[in-house]
Amino acid sequence: MKNIDFLMIFIGILIEIAIFLYFLYKFFHRPKNMKYLITFVEAETGQGKTSLSIALAKCWHKNYEPVVREQFAGEYLALKENGYPEVEMPTETLCHSDTTAFLSLDENGEGIEPFQDCDFSRFDIPTEENYKKIDYYPLGSYFIFDEIVNKARNRDWTSFSNSKAVCLDLHRKVGYNITFISPDFNSAEKTLRLASHIIRVVQGIEFKTNRKGEIKKMTWYFVDYYGKNKQDNADKGVMPKTRYQPFEFYPAVRKEIMKWKYTFKGDIFKYYDSFRERLYFYRHLVRFKNKPCRKYITTRFDSNALCKDHPVMTQKDNRNIKEKRQRKEIDV
Repeated sequence: MKNIDFLMIFIGILIEIAIFLYFLYKFFHRPKNMKYLITFVEAETGQGKTSLSIALAKCWHKNYEPVVREQFAGEYLALKENGYPEVEMPTETLCHSDTTAFLSLDENGEGIEPFQDCDFSRFDIPTEENYKKIDYYPLGSYFIFDEIVNKARNRDWTSFSNSKAVCLDLHRKVGYNITFISPDFNSAEKTLRLASHIIRVVQGIEFKTNRKGEIKKMTWYFVDYYGKNKQDNADKGVMPKTRYQPFEFYPAVRKEIMKWKYTFKGDIFKYYDSFRERLYFYRHLVRFKNKPCRKYITTRFDSNALCKDHPVMTQKDNRNIKEKRQRKEIDV
């Protein structure tokens, strides 16, 4: 072969490598089609509803929150120039949870980045009557409301206002992604069920541990139901004849039923307080009919004291993150 032949082959290989690298770049830098959805996560107790939701929120914070911030930057600038000079986009995170959760965790007690606290009873739009009793959440916020049935139970109309329903209707306008968590979709207030775009049924967790028994990797398996038949399909447990595929927040095409798996490297249980909802039990505990178990020696006075600064029970929890983590919330 002549030198010109080797040169042509070499140039051809370079062109193919360049084309491959171009499509690889396009794949990893494809624009994110941001959608703002309300997801209802249900499963039997212990299947990983809350842990999955916290893990996905951490993923959203890392990969999608920068896109959301950029999208609303212009709107914040317009607000500041038109009568709202004090409005600011938060610098830390747009993730909110009524369960104590952390986006990052430093064993030395430094560099901890928490989710922001939120309260479903204060999740509302302002009116002349309620503006002193609600919280103002930033545009583009991501919410997790755990054990939502305790806060908006079916047929309990006193816990749900018309303005709160309007707030759910307008969630896309202000860029809210909302996750409701409960063992039973049908027990939640009807307005929540009608507002939900997805019913996410968690089917379990798979753990990978090292020789010491420490969790190194966790994988959740779950099914998302969409469309007008989502409740019937979820109740019947309809499953598509497809393999589980890695979860994406905003795939280009969504079918009515999608099987997903999501893998988190590490131990997600270190990143949130799984017992925080126990305070609701303490709060409404009247008395023990029988002799109390030694593990739960408490009185109604003690339970009120435990809950007095819980953000759902009060207007604001002013403790810093270290105080929240170091304080013993329960008697064990």
